[in-house]
Amino acid sequence: MEQSLKSRDDSSCCGCCINKSTIQASYGSPPYMSPELFNNEKKCLLPCSMTQSELLEAIDIWAIGVTLFVMITGAFPWQRAELSDPHYAKYVEQRLGTISASKCTSVWSCFNLSPDVTDLLVHMLEPNLSLRWSLARVSTHPW
Repeated sequence: MEQSLKSRDDSSCCGCCINKSTIQASYGSPPYMSPELFNNEKKCLLPCSMTQSELLEAIDIWAIGVTLFVMITGAFPWQRAELSDPHYAKYVEQRLGTISASKCTSVWSCFNLSPDVTDLLVHMLEPNLSLRWSLARVSTHPW
């Protein structure tokens, strides 16, 4: 994949950034795309705390997490990792703790996933790019 680097041209980038349109074009179908690829407010994707390779790895971990979910359940967790998708919105609300467990069931409860695989998926499908697990961390998970 060709990676497009640009020098800083707005206050939201740190030093350099990866052109979002280049990444979007090479990361395929919407169900597999990470939420940062849908953020239309940002021209670049590289947070100050991440290197280019860490960003690309985080995007790949998301896609692998979706793939694992589909392999286990036979269904996509959502159609797009955007708040306009009701399944993704509910997942994010539960991750942020804005929905209490007593008011609704887990978004994945109907799939009867084991606690270990649920833990792995939640860390691979972490909406916060900076908190999403790395490949090294994923590979050491007990599941």
